[in-house]
Amino acid sequence: MKTTSMTLLTTALLSLSSFVGADAATKIEIKTVDTTANVNRVYAAPEFMWSHFKGGLESKSYDFSLTQNVYYGGLRFGYEYVKPQAFYANTDAFVALGSDHDHLIQEKNEIQQDRKVGEHIKEAFKGHRGHLWTNIEQRLGYTFASSLIPSCTVSFYGAPGFHYEHVKGTKAHWWYAATGLKALQQFTNTFHLGCDMKVMYAFDAHDQGTLTLPTTLGKKEFWGYEVGVPFEWTVGDEHAFDIQLKPYLLKLNLESPETILGARLELGYSF
Repeated sequence: MKTTSMTLLTTALLSLSSFVGADAATKIEIKTVDTTANVNRVYAAPEFMWSHFKGGLESKSYDFSLTQNVYYGGLRFGYEYVKPQAFYANTDAFVALGSDHDHLIQEKNEIQQDRKVGEHIKEAFKGHRGHLWTNIEQRLGYTFASSLIPSCTVSFYGAPGFHYEHVKGTKAHWWYAATGLKALQQFTNTFHLGCDMKVMYAFDAHDQGTLTLPTTLGKKEFWGYEVGVPFEWTVGDEHAFDIQLKPYLLKLNLESPETILGARLELGYSF
């Protein structure tokens, strides 16, 4: 009888030991999740912008009052490395084409002084004109995982960039330095909402042509900013694909009356 009881007790202890060992192994396996998964992201985005300018503009000889609306459409491409508590990097390039409709009024009676020059400048603003807009930026920084707000990451960065605009014979280009942050909060398993903020300092700006562009106003240096609100949805079992809608407000030059409103639809893939 004692032998039978000892056998049953030994069997029960061995079974319990096996169960606990299996449970512990499961816990250890859960803790060793690969934290490097899906930290690389590539994206492409159709993008549309509306640029509005209403104010004074100068040529080499005359001053004008200009009301201008430019409508842009283009593509943006980029690569982003995002990992909490780690180095952050983002390469971003954008190319767009646009056309405008202008209303130009020459100040005072200067047109009578030189009718040929005045009419030539008015002709440059007549009807629809082609615009080319290109921009490239390289961001480097650090990404934090928030301890105050669960499921939130915040990436701080600094960035050098280059901007170029061409408007029917008149062009401008400049370098700039930027600093900003990108915050993204997860609300459901597939939906995220974020906030992007950036401050830019442009330098070594050059205008080439008869007129100064509404963005630069002939300035060599100026400050600007950008604020955007991205709405993101992830797709697929591994959440490798994402769709991000981002409306934004852009002021390339705080001293210029030009204001730009835009939106882009990013299609991303993480690996």
